[in-house]
Parts: sequence; structure tokens; C-alpha cells
Amino acid sequence: MVIPNSKRVMILTLCVCLFLLVLQCHVTELIWDRSRAEILTKQQSYTVAVTAEELEDFIKIWPQYKELGFADDLIVSYKINRPSKFLDWKSKVWFVYHRWDADRFFYVQQRIAALLYTLSVRRNAESLITMLKNRPEPVAKQMLEIQRQRSLSGQNELSELKLVEGKETILKKLFE
Repeated sequence: MVIPNSKRVMILTLCVCLFLLVLQCHVTELIWDRSRAEILTKQQSYTVAVTAEELEDFIKIWPQYKELGFADDLIVSYKINRPSKFLDWKSKVWFVYHRWDADRFFYVQQRIAALLYTLSVRRNAESLITMLKNRPEPVAKQMLEIQRQRSLSGQNELSELKLVEGKETILKKLFE
């Protein structure tokens, strides 16, 4: 009696597996596959400029990244084109789970840091311009011209600067 029941179970299991295979039913579609597909879609729309959506997503995800200690293990140089090559498997899985391209994540991080620095340079130059305006010395006039040039830094990234300026206090806290 036991043998016929086990045969039935095996045949039924085999039939279900064949049925799923024939219909190509993706019952076991993994989050990994969906995340990779979403990352590939995002990669096609990357630009040099950081978008508002990327900035918001970065602000949400950076504390988690830092909390897990990933930020301590890897210092990404501006010269490295593909920092994802240097990540361990845990970090790679974390990025896929959060639907971020690791290379873009580090690009956004570096871009935000550069824009924060540019904002700082512009503000310092503007405050020095205010101080030097009424000084009659020739050296002060030379310094004034230099500060005017410094105050124009980041002219090509005005839209990004406005984005970062709007979130400046949050971003400075994140990078502490």
C-alpha cells in the first residue's frame, strides 16, 4: 500500500513541476532579479548631474549604509571608475536589495560632497567681497577680483547647487 501512494506523490510532484515549466510560471522570481532589472533601467537614464530623486533616495539610504559599517571599510577615490569591483559580497547584495547601482551611489556621494564644498567656497568668497568692497588699497582690489572669480565657481552646476543647497543642513549632518 505504501508504494502506490509514494508513486502517486512523485507523479503528482513531477506533473506540477512540468506544468510550471511549460507555462514558464515565475513563481520563484527573486527580488534579486527584479532589483537587477530596475537597476539596469536606471542606468540607462544616468546623467552627469544628480537628480532630485537620486538626492532624496541617497538621503534615505546613506544612514543605513553608514550604520552597517560599509562606509568604514571602503574609501572610494575620485579616480576609481568602478568602485563596485572592490566591494565584498555583502555590500553588493545590500546595493541590489536597495535597488542602487553601487557605482552610481558612490558617484552621487562624491558629487554631493563636491557641491557642498563649492557652496562653501562661494559663500566664503561672497563674505570676503563684502569685507573688501570699501577698502582703497591696491592689494584689496586684487583680492576683490580673485574673490569675485571664486564666487562664480560652480556656474555650470547651478541646478545641482540649488538642489544641494535646499538640503544642505541634512547633508552636512549625514557626512559628519
